[in-house]
Amino acid sequence: CLNSVPLAKDGAIDLVDANEPYPEWQSDSAYKADPPPDYFFPAYDMLAALARVKANLEADKYNNEVQFQRDLYLAVFAAGHDGHLVFYPDALTRVFNWKRQRTLVSVSQDGPSLPVIKLYGMFFGPEQRGWVVSDQRCFRGCGCVTRHGFSSEAHQTPFLPQNIIFLTDGTCASTCALTSSMLRLQAGVKSIVLGGRSVAELMQAVRGVKGAQVLSFRNIYDEVTAHRELAEDEEQRKALERYSDGVLKRSTASAVNARNQILRGGAGDGVPAQFVKEEVDCRLWWTEGMVGDVGEVWRAAASAALKEGRCVSGGIDGEDNGEGLRERKRESGRATRPRPKKRFTDLRGFYPPVDNAGWHAIHKERVIT
Repeated sequence: CLNSVPLAKDGAIDLVDANEPYPEWQSDSAYKADPPPDYFFPAYDMLAALARVKANLEADKYNNEVQFQRDLYLAVFAAGHDGHLVFYPDALTRVFNWKRQRTLVSVSQDGPSLPVIKLYGMFFGPEQRGWVVSDQRCFRGCGCVTRHGFSSEAHQTPFLPQNIIFLTDGTCASTCALTSSMLRLQAGVKSIVLGGRSVAELMQAVRGVKGAQVLSFRNIYDEVTAHRELAEDEEQRKALERYSDGVLKRSTASAVNARNQILRGGAGDGVPAQFVKEEVDCRLWWTEGMVGDVGEVWRAAASAALKEGRCVSGGIDGEDNGEGLRERKRESGRATRPRPKKRFTDLRGFYPPVDNAGWHAIHKERVIT
């Protein structure tokens, strides 16, 4: 069925041409073309790959539309292994939805042993799928937020860094990656990751893109369109006219990473965080008990972080938590800090109170959780 869709050659070439200016916004394209030796993925040049796809079109090397769009997606965008670098062609994503019918989980039988692949549904029979509301009132409305703006406790640090755990399953990217870096490098917070490949070695807590800003093709097109009339000469006008909305009409999602995250201490070489390996402090496997009980996840994390429990790889604060575990040290300096009395400037006396009913309706309403 898919291979029966005929190739619209002229439209395909137009789609490639419309794509050309957008990947130029990718902030780390030079590093993708020539990554550091220890980077996880092979080098690739997205603009060269796009040119190759166009050359294949002109040479009639594609038998149908789906074959062309699949090559466009895999060679130009998916090869970047970057969650911010996206282009989903219409024939692949607008006509059909692709979905695995059964969810898979990777679990360790006893905790230390290597995990095996199982079906998620194996852990949930009919008795696990029901639920009983024991407290109807609490289930429907479990309290509300009563603190707004600056309160008497707004400047207190509730937890010291050594009492905080950054827990992830590796599905962390974009804003989560920025948060992870701030917690680890600026505050010295410990990190634990669950799951990953069935290899007993340390992995990264952040396995998604570490880019600092994503721009959709729509964002770029709208900005360019708004500034076309400001072109001061013919060269600028032609540069802005390269952008069209053809890519927007022929895709379900399209974006680039427009800003790199540079880790603290990395301003000298400027290497984006995407290409820096940041190993987690402690790694654990998923177990069968964790599949249906998130409390079991936190108990295992707390045991590894605070109670000298075992890690599959690594260890918290450099302690040897079991046989074969490596001592982990961080350059971030995880020293015990006194609790600061004040972290932010108190602006209550700087800004006059707002006497506006609309403002109060928005900013002082109670949020039901």
